[in-house]
Amino acid sequence: MVDGGKTATTRFDDPAVPGPVTLMFEFEDRYRALPGVVDSVEHVRFADITDAQAALEGCTADELRTALRTYYYPDVADDDMVDFVRFRTVDPG
Repeated sequence: MVDGGKTATTRFDDPAVPGPVTLMFEFEDRYRALPGVVDSVEHVRFADITDAQAALEGCTADELRTALRTYYYPDVADDDMVDFVRFRTVDPG
C-alpha cells in the first residue's frame, strides 16, 4: 500500500466514492491510517469480478471471491453488487 503494492479493494455494502480518504490498513500487530485518494469505484456483480480486477489484489477472480466469502462477507451472493475500488496513498507532507 505505501509502496503502491496494493491499489484496489473489493467492498460489499460499504459504499465508497472517489476523492480524498483516510485508508486503514491491518498489519500483523496493529492498524495504520494513511492519507489516500479513491480514484474510481466500479459497481460490479459479485459473480462478474474479473481476473484483471482481482490481479490488482494479487489473486485470481475465483480466489478473490473465495477470500471475500471466507473472511469478510459470508452472505454475499453471486447476484449482489460489490464496489471495486481503486485507490492510492498520498504523501502527507
